[in-house]
Amino acid sequence: MHEAVQAMKPPPKEKTDGDGDGDDDDAPPPSPETPVPDEVSKALAEYEKLKPMLEAAGAAKRQKEEAALSFNDEELEQLEKLFVRHDADGNGTLDIAEFHTLMGELGEQTGRKLPKESVDALFKRADKDGSGTLDFKEFVAMQVTGRHSH
Repeated sequence: MHEAVQAMKPPPKEKTDGDGDGDDDDAPPPSPETPVPDEVSKALAEYEKLKPMLEAAGAAKRQKEEAALSFNDEELEQLEKLFVRHDADGNGTLDIAEFHTLMGELGEQTGRKLPKESVDALFKRADKDGSGTLDFKEFVAMQVTGRHSH
């Protein structure tokens, strides 16, 4: 019976120092005064430079996801066709003149034509990256905002 009880006991734990290498070298953890290697400092500096761009990319992704939740596939396709039709120079963005043409057409179709100042203000609010043009994501995000404000 003694052998059966012994067999049920867990094996003795290995001595380790917690550093994951399985030995017992009892190395002290690095102190806060330990200098950071140059590679780590450079990587952190690079991250700080990229952080705004990463945050903007995350915001753009959230806008796209919100748009996908706000519009069905057919509606998104219609918006894309409208955008492409008014992208007169075919560069993938709408400048202010192209946007005015688009908004004029929409105003005629809906009977709710906006004054020039309102179109200018709408364009400025929709131009999230301050480029002076609207890409398709900004255009869709503007439509999402308009849809949720009604």
